[in-house]
Amino acid sequence: MKNNKEEIKKLLKKLKAGSSSKELVEKGKKLLSGISPSELAILEQEIIEEGVTRKEMRKLCDVHLEAMKDSLTAELDLKPGHPVHTLMEEHKMILGFVDKLRLITTSFKCAKSYDEVKEELELLKHISEHLVEADKHHQREEDVLFPALEKQGVTEPPEIMREEHVDLKANKAALYKLARNHKKLKYADFVKKLEPISSYICEELPKHIYKEDNILYPMAVQAIPGKAWAQLKVECDKIGYCCFTPAH
Repeated sequence: MKNNKEEIKKLLKKLKAGSSSKELVEKGKKLLSGISPSELAILEQEIIEEGVTRKEMRKLCDVHLEAMKDSLTAELDLKPGHPVHTLMEEHKMILGFVDKLRLITTSFKCAKSYDEVKEELELLKHISEHLVEADKHHQREEDVLFPALEKQGVTEPPEIMREEHVDLKANKAALYKLARNHKKLKYADFVKKLEPISSYICEELPKHIYKEDNILYPMAVQAIPGKAWAQLKVECDKIGYCCFTPAH
């Protein structure tokens, strides 16, 4: 573990310098492939305490996921109603909205005027509304799940997820605003504004969900005592759920 830590720190320095060569990524994948999510969490906390920023650590997380994507599967035996089960079910719905956003963005790019995309505009409003509604999902994580993890000494992974939430929420809010104010823009300007927002959401949100489903949630189920989940469920109920949340 100690040798791995030093090698990982060297890798981070190269990633921080902007190097992302195929050779470096492959080296990182080989180095990280044998490290479990729990071990990575410990390393994250130690390295951040030594001065590495969370933004830099997010780069390491991406390499770790790339290294483990073939072997990482969330095999959690949870019953409906368990807070983590609900969060994971919501993720499935959110990914469905992301898929639709990706498809209609292509339609917008191919069209020449608003008249050609009337149905897509209505769908964009629907998608953006549900993505903003998912802020309740983030709130349950930030106000209930993350503090419970931090109580068990797992501090850095929740902080990294919180930082990602900030960027995701900003882009979802921008999409919502654009969908409802498109008439104020010429069609070409609308598409120009839509492309980077949609691109960010379609790329970063699935990555964020993957990290939560395959690293953070299994870590939470392992770290948080079983008897604590009933109270966590009560706290989640107080916050409320998304309009698309399955039975919970």
